[in-house]
Amino acid sequence: MILFQIIFTIFIIIVLLKTISRFRGKEINFAWLLSWVIFWLLAEMVVLSPNVSDQLAHAVGIGRGADLVIYASLALLFFFFFRLLTQFEKQKREITKLTRKISLLEVKK
Repeated sequence: MILFQIIFTIFIIIVLLKTISRFRGKEINFAWLLSWVIFWLLAEMVVLSPNVSDQLAHAVGIGRGADLVIYASLALLFFFFFRLLTQFEKQKREITKLTRKISLLEVKK
C-alpha cells in the first residue's frame, strides 16, 4: 500500500465517522447518509484498486480511469450546486412571503 492510499483511507474513515455523527445528530436524513456512504466507499475502492476505474472507463468508452473520475466528479458537483441553488431560491421566496406577512400584520396594528 502506498502512502497516498494510507492517507486517503484514513481521510475516508474520518469523513464516514463525521457523516454518521451528523446523521445521528439529525443534521442529515437517511437518504443523504446512504448517498455519502456509497460515494466514499466507491472512492475508497478506486483508491485501493485503481484498475477498477480503468475498467469502468473502458466499458463506457472513456480512455482512462482518472478521466472517468474527473467527469463523474464534475457531474456530481454541478448536480449538488444546482440543488443548493434551487434550495437557496426557495428560501428566498419563503423569507419574502414571511416578511410581507409580518409587514401587513404590523400595519394592521
